[in-house]
Amino acid sequence: MCTLKTTLKAFGLFILTALAFACSDDDNGSSVTPITEGTAVTVGNGKAYAFIKHNADGTPSEIGVNFNEASISGLPAHNQSFVLPMPANNNTLINHIVFDYITEGSSIDAAYNAPHFAVRYYMISAQEREAITANDAKLGVLPAADFIPKNYTPDGNETARGKGWTDSTAPEFSGKAFQSAIIYSSYNGKFIAISPLIDMAFIKTKPSTTTTMPQTAKVQQTGVYPKAVTIQWEKDDGAYSTSLSALTLRTQ
Repeated sequence: MCTLKTTLKAFGLFILTALAFACSDDDNGSSVTPITEGTAVTVGNGKAYAFIKHNADGTPSEIGVNFNEASISGLPAHNQSFVLPMPANNNTLINHIVFDYITEGSSIDAAYNAPHFAVRYYMISAQEREAITANDAKLGVLPAADFIPKNYTPDGNETARGKGWTDSTAPEFSGKAFQSAIIYSSYNGKFIAISPLIDMAFIKTKPSTTTTMPQTAKVQQTGVYPKAVTIQWEKDDGAYSTSLSALTLRTQ
């Protein structure tokens, strides 16, 4: 005979089972974008870490850096580089990320002499990058025209970074204050890095911006390439994020 106790027990089991399925659907639904994060490092009085966002099919959609508000204070009076450990499941073209604080002027161009962060996404190993010197003859070997972003021209050489390329139409080259920029670096005929720069005074305004990136006629290797750079103040987290976004597969 069915007792009240048995009925209540069965009903409770039904509710628990329904909740389990609901949670499973939320965890695996297409509305959830998996994020992998690298180990955080100390920057100023705060922390910064690299992250990668993936689509539901596992392909990367965004790669970037998160740094909390405390990290923009307590910074040194000199330039300092922070190598951010890469997240697991890195299926992008980016080999490593260097988060640079620049306060002693830029060797790329005087337009970027104001204190700023440079987020450098390298497509070569750290060992290859560190072997580059400012007078390396291979810095004079430029990429072919099909691989050069529109309006970009070669600029200064940098040790352990490569030859800088700047957008000749950028506002900072027509008398306006530098707020943010996208720099490329090349070495021995190949582009090896994409480096968004963010002026420190601009960061403190807590901006939320998306800048469309020029697309080249061809790419030098098959992989996902960004269509935009985002800078985002995350009020709820008390942190900033900047990323190469809208990653799209392109073939060589």
